[in-house]
Amino acid sequence: NAAIGTATLVGGTVTVSNTLVATGDHIMLSVSAVGGTQGFLSYTIANGTSFTINSSSATDTSTVKWIIVRAT
Repeated sequence: NAAIGTATLVGGTVTVSNTLVATGDHIMLSVSAVGGTQGFLSYTIANGTSFTINSSSATDTSTVKWIIVRAT
């Protein structure tokens, strides 16, 4: 597990397995390579398991850089 990484959207979504992520954390997202029709990004956290990055575009296949920021 890492607190920083890269993921590629498939059909506008990708789930990143990561046991470091916790409810209340912030995940900073940045598109590093645009693919498909780009949309607005959001995320949901499954505490201690994973987080899912979602695009508002179902055809978004962009590569996204992410970093987990622990809430203090």
